[in-house]
Amino acid sequence: MPQRLSIAMCTFNGAAHLPLQLQSFLDQERLPDELVVNDDGSTDQTIALLNDFAQKAPFPVHIQSNTQRLGVVRNFENAILRCGGDVIFLSDQDDVWEPQKLRTIAAVFEQSPQVGFVCANAHVVDQEMNPLGYLHWQGLGFDGAWVAAVNQGRAFETFLKLCPLSGHMMAFSSRLRQTLIPIPRGWLHDPWIARVSSAISRVVLLDEPLSRYRQHLKQAVGGRKTTLLQFALRGKPDAGRLATDADQYQQMLNRLGAHQGGFTQPDVIQLLEEKVDFMQARARMRQSPSSRYRLIWRQWRMGRYHRIARGWVTILRDLLG
Repeated sequence: MPQRLSIAMCTFNGAAHLPLQLQSFLDQERLPDELVVNDDGSTDQTIALLNDFAQKAPFPVHIQSNTQRLGVVRNFENAILRCGGDVIFLSDQDDVWEPQKLRTIAAVFEQSPQVGFVCANAHVVDQEMNPLGYLHWQGLGFDGAWVAAVNQGRAFETFLKLCPLSGHMMAFSSRLRQTLIPIPRGWLHDPWIARVSSAISRVVLLDEPLSRYRQHLKQAVGGRKTTLLQFALRGKPDAGRLATDADQYQQMLNRLGAHQGGFTQPDVIQLLEEKVDFMQARARMRQSPSSRYRLIWRQWRMGRYHRIARGWVTILRDLLG
């Protein structure tokens, strides 16, 4: 049975890149049933471009402009809440979708009603839309083995280790919304939606590039290629950052503990409890250097570096941190 498709789009001073993204909506082989836009107080031509698009689009376009800046996460949260479709696609303002994106992803939901979350890969391109020669997941070390683990039913466990899924690549069933929203303070919407969705619904990853992920200086996160060694050596987290991460995983544990439904694997709550304790232990390593090696050894003996983290890469970060 065909499902209604909503696009939740957030904008802020995006006039330089917005026209190509809007055109890619019109070029879809299967058009959306609505476009829901939340603008975070743009001062350029963004609103004018959106209003012009709304006049010519063959589907409803609902535009809301915030009177006060909300920030990326709250802005997306409001757009998601305003969507009326069965499947909600997230969209940034500066990427371009391939024509088959909506059709391809919608088919997964329609063929498998138990699926709650689908995410596709993307070509990484520069500011002028020139390909940089790699796909987003592979550029961050999320290769075929990781994708296979997710599609074989180990999505939650996998995303606790590595979750390089950008919001503009994902779509989820609106039935998950009551558990996903509100997004706790401190969380980015992308990893929160991916991880919580993977705990309560079946996840499908499509290792097919269905969008072009533009890299430029003004974007919030970005997807530049990173080797495992670069990841291990750069931006080593301090005790405060790790303690904050522990608190954020505790927020997820609280939310899922109140979830009125089943989980995709029986040990979701146990894995989250381990993750909280693991992040707290990693924070203590920074606070007490004299006990660092003992704490690393203990976490390794418990299997946590490989069960809920990135194995030797995380060990190296803790040794150097």
